[in-house]
Amino acid sequence: MDGMCLLSEISPLGASHFNPLRQAADWYGLVQADEVRELPDEQAFRDAIIQISHRATERGLTLLIRDWSHLDWVGFPFVQTPPM
Repeated sequence: MDGMCLLSEISPLGASHFNPLRQAADWYGLVQADEVRELPDEQAFRDAIIQISHRATERGLTLLIRDWSHLDWVGFPFVQTPPM
């Protein structure tokens, strides 16, 4: 869609599988390759989303995030023991 910046399967729990910085770099050129980093905690994840959002806005794009919310309830292979 014109004017949109879509990131897909985005969740703090899944950042090692689908890093939003990598998607923003590869799909939209919003982040330079040397800015892509691991997102080890929720604060780093939050900071990355804010960075991407600002850069999208600077280019006149609206950031749209397709979340990966089912990670909050799924177990293997993402956690050893499924949460109760």
